[in-house]
Order: sequence, then structure tokens, then C-alpha cells
Amino acid sequence: IGTAIIIAGIIGGVVLPLASDRTGRRKTFIVFSMTIAIAAIAGLSYMSAYPLLVSCGAFAGFFIMGAGPLIFEYGTEIAYPIPESTSYGLLMGSGQATGILFILLMYGLQLPNKSMAIPLSVMIALMVVAAFAAIRVRESTLLTDNAHAKDTDMP
Repeated sequence: IGTAIIIAGIIGGVVLPLASDRTGRRKTFIVFSMTIAIAAIAGLSYMSAYPLLVSCGAFAGFFIMGAGPLIFEYGTEIAYPIPESTSYGLLMGSGQATGILFILLMYGLQLPNKSMAIPLSVMIALMVVAAFAAIRVRESTLLTDNAHAKDTDMP
């Protein structure tokens, strides 16, 4: 399952940013990726058939790891003219800090029988909240301005 997550994630990390660049949209791909990832994580959390777990893992990897570069690029575009190194560093730092908090939360919510049902349900709920927050963000004007400039360039 871990192998499926990693391989699909590598593929997603190439395919989703290319598709996003081609269409000139980040928000659409981020929201779509989050929606599919929520379903995939739910499948990983509650299914027990191995082929389904591998499939859910592949979908989760493709859309979660594939959305990573999009989110970082979106962050640098929204933060422009702040240097990319600064915005990327802040995104990475906040991601690491919240990741540690999330691990502690997951461990604290774990049932005495080591069941992860409650922590994974909390994670899915937090992903739903994040997806709704992503719906509310605006598209990157830097991206749309660049896409518009390409369309109006004369050879």
C-alpha cells in the first residue's frame, strides 16, 4: 500500500502541476485533489479488502502528493512580490509544525485497543474543513495574468 502511495504520488506530482499550468488554474485542481483525497483516505480508513486498500492508497498518493507542488506554487504566486524562498519557507515551516501537532493529536485520540478509527475520522473531518476553505480562496492572479498574456502574444 505504501508503495502504491509513493509511486502514484510521484506520478501525481508530475501530472497535476502540468495540467494546472496548461489550463492556467490552480484552485480547481487543488479543490478537486482534496475532494478525491478525502474519499481515498476514507477508503483507507474503513475498508479491509487488500485490493481496495491498494487502490485507495494509489488515489490518495496521486492526489495528496500531486497537490503538494500546486499548493506551494499557489502560495508563492499569492505572496508575490515576496521572494519565493520566503513564502516557500513559511509554508514548509508551518506544515512541519502543524504536522507535529497533528501526530500528537492522532496519538492522543487513539483508542486503548490501538484502533485508529477516531483519529482517522478526525483527519477526514479536518480535510473536509480544508476543502471548504480551499473553495473560498481566489485564483492566483499572477497565474491568470500570465495565461492571459500568453493568449494575447503575437508571434
